[in-house]
Amino acid sequence: MASAAADGVTALSSTGRRGRLGMSPVKQSGGPHVSTPHPMTYEAFLAHATADPDVVGLVLKGSHAHDGMPTRHSDHDVYVVVTDEARTGLRGLDGFRSARLDLVVVTVAEFDRLGGWERYAIARARVLLDRLGGRIASMVTAKGRLGAAEASRVAAARLDAYANSHYRSLKNARDGHPLAARLDAADSLGFLLELLFALDRRPRPYNKY
Repeated sequence: MASAAADGVTALSSTGRRGRLGMSPVKQSGGPHVSTPHPMTYEAFLAHATADPDVVGLVLKGSHAHDGMPTRHSDHDVYVVVTDEARTGLRGLDGFRSARLDLVVVTVAEFDRLGGWERYAIARARVLLDRLGGRIASMVTAKGRLGAAEASRVAAARLDAYANSHYRSLKNARDGHPLAARLDAADSLGFLLELLFALDRRPRPYNKY
């Protein structure tokens, strides 16, 4: 990966956070600078990020982190973890999205704090680069297991939400509101799934997985 730096990748450029991410300019060995940027591939981005000393971790999430799940429509979702003192230009690419790449740039502390809906995605992610002696990998692993107190809080909250939604569904069915009854029943299933996984001290997977 580091060979990309030797090949003359000097900068990353983007037209906003959506659209075109390219290498510009690239100097070919023995030749002139090429002034027209071209869209950067996933592999080229990894090479460039790996060559940046401020980058201490690269984590791939989403379909490409799951065997057999990517399709021709799948992009590469990458967390770029940088040092707290980082001055790298890659920080300006936080939130960049194209047909090939979806980038989130975070510090080590920010990555460690990530949770909520992202928790499952990180727990099943693949660590591509870990310059902290396994610390990035440990953070990823930790996302897959809820602490006992956390699991108890989540389970209690989701049980209450499930019971309320299910009860509303039954009342709507009783009172002659079939559409509302079905909608409340559908809403209740999400709470039920989160409850069941919390009882096993796991974050709820996305429905796709």
